[in-house]
Formats: sequence, C-alpha cells, structure tokens
Amino acid sequence: MTWDQALMLMVKLAGFKLIVRANRLGCDTDLARDAHDMLTGHLDEFREDLDRVLALWNELLAERDADVAEDVAYQLRDMRIRVEHFWLHNHHPYIAGGWRHADDAGGYRIADECDYELFASRHWVRPLADDELCGLRTILDQLAGETGLIIPAVVIYYRPDPDQPEARRSDPCDPEAPIPW
Repeated sequence: MTWDQALMLMVKLAGFKLIVRANRLGCDTDLARDAHDMLTGHLDEFREDLDRVLALWNELLAERDADVAEDVAYQLRDMRIRVEHFWLHNHHPYIAGGWRHADDAGGYRIADECDYELFASRHWVRPLADDELCGLRTILDQLAGETGLIIPAVVIYYRPDPDQPEARRSDPCDPEAPIPW
C-alpha cells in the first residue's frame, strides 16, 4: 500500500462513515442501530490505523538519524502488515451484529446447527437478514467492493457453558485469592 492509496482509503472510509450515519436515522430496531454503530466504530478504528501508517511515513521522511529512521521503518512495516493483512486480506473478527447473550436474544431463533465452543462459553452465529439491517447490507457490499474491507453481517449469541469447571472459567482475577494449585 502506497502513501496515496492509504490517503484515498481514508477519504473513502470517511465517506462511508457519513453514509452509515445517515442510514442509521431510518433504522426501526435496536439491532439495526447497534449494527450501524458497530460498523461506524470499525471504520473509525481502520481509519486510525491508516492515520498511524501516514504518520510513520512522514516521521520516516523527516528523520535524519539513521538508527531512529531504522526503528521508524520497522514500525511502519509492522503497521502496513497490520493494515494489509488484518483489515484487507483476512476475515478479521469484526462483525456488524455484535455479540449478544443468548438469554437476551428476544424473539431470535438460535440455530443449534451453528454451535461452536469457545473458551468457557457456547456461541451461535446467525446471519442477519436484509430487513433486520435496515439497508446496511447494501452499504457493506459497497464497502467491500470499493475498499476491500469485508465485515460479515452476522450476530453471535453466546451462553456460558454449564459443563465447564469453575476453576477453568475466565472470571476477573482477584489478586488476594489463593492460587488454586
């Protein structure tokens, strides 16, 4: 990714953010509003990473000390890898529908055929229908086509696994608690 490509991508992301915010005004469900808000957050995070790439490029161009320039070049390489591989070429963990507790699922059907176990919980992945997204599916498709950023329109329901032993559950660490072994 060149400096010009990063700058143009930032401009496109800003445009998509405006489109998502405008489309959010027509949403009639909390799920659709949450999906719009999550997408806006993902676009902001991607733009911040691109901003960091541009800042490192400018720092590298302005640096006169060879040792410092080498460190900045290394940081720039890492940031470019993050942007190109995490955001653009791989399916990263960002989704449009978010994570929801299965007991708070309301009228949504949780499909058991999509059952996955992750750490100390069970979760189900369900694709969101077009009518649930209030026009966001079209924006997601345009976003993928113009920028290469693919954000799946799914919602993930989770429920703690009652079969998981208490000692293995990931509860907040209490520094005063005795060590279990």
